Amino acid sequence: AEADDGLLDQAAAEPGEANLVGTQAPSSGASAADGERKAVHGKIVGIIKRNWRQYCGSVDERDVAREVRSENVLVLPVDPKIPKIRIRTKQLDAIKDQRILVAIDSWDRFSSFPSGHFVRAMGAIGDRTTETAVILHEHDIPTREFSRQVMKCLPKEGKEWAVTP
Repeated sequence: AEADDGLLDQAAAEPGEANLVGTQAPSSGASAADGERKAVHGKIVGIIKRNWRQYCGSVDERDVAREVRSENVLVLPVDPKIPKIRIRTKQLDAIKDQRILVAIDSWDRFSSFPSGHFVRAMGAIGDRTTETAVILHEHDIPTREFSRQVMKCLPKEGKEWAVTP
């Protein structure tokens, strides 16, 4: 990972991760004689904290179309920055046309994809309610009901104002 300002560039890591970095000497190709700053180079040697969360996605169409079924399928997350996630499921027929929620459990250093597990189905792909729930989840917007304490802070209902469900 490198940065123009001498700080660690977090783009090489998952969003929100904290990484342990070992530094290397600046490359000999960089010259500071022209007033330019030398690029700082580093190598990620460990990950201190993972910032994994639950991701919305759908089963990869290639896994659905396979003639020989496997328990291992790839889930294509809605967020294009997240790689496909490998899950094991015996419910492929039930979730193949669904938006699902999956969680990452681990990522073997020799694997192209992280391993995770199925959390729950959110609804049919393309359904307006489902896709709205996916957008709200992906942007971390709370959808829980307001507490009684919050509702008590609202003005009294009447002709001018009413709480809608």
